[in-house]
Amino acid sequence: MTTPNQSPIIGLFPVHYEIGEIKPENPLLNLRLLVYPPAKKITGIGVIQPREINPLYIETKIEGTYSYMTVMPNTSHILVVATGYSLIDDQQIVNGGPISASILELRMVLSSDWKTGTANFSYLEGGVWKTFENQPVRFLS
Repeated sequence: MTTPNQSPIIGLFPVHYEIGEIKPENPLLNLRLLVYPPAKKITGIGVIQPREINPLYIETKIEGTYSYMTVMPNTSHILVVATGYSLIDDQQIVNGGPISASILELRMVLSSDWKTGTANFSYLEGGVWKTFENQPVRFLS
C-alpha cells in the first residue's frame, strides 16, 4: 500500500478532500483526515458548508475505517465508512458512559491511489437529515 504520492506507508498520512457538486443548492463537505494504515482507521475534521445564502457551516470530528474492495482482478478501490460527531460537548450518558450523537454519515469510494472517487453523505441540520448521493470527491492534498 502507498500514500497518495506513492511512497510506502509506515505510519499516519494526511489527506484533504472536497466533496460535492458545484451547484448552488449543494453543500460542500471539506475533509481533513489522518489515515492510520496498521489499523485501517481514519480520524479528522469535516466542515459542511451549504452554498445557499446562509452563513451556517457545520464542523464535525470524523472517525471511521477503510477497506480495500477488488471488483475485478487488478481493479481495486478503497471504501471509507465514517461518522461525524459534533465538536460541541453535547454528550449524553448511556449505560454509564458518554456518547455523542452523530451528525454526519459518510460512504466514500476512492481510487486505489486515494485521489479520486465518489461519495454519499448525510448530515443533520436543524433536526433534519439531508442526503447527497454520488458526489464527486476531489483530492486537494
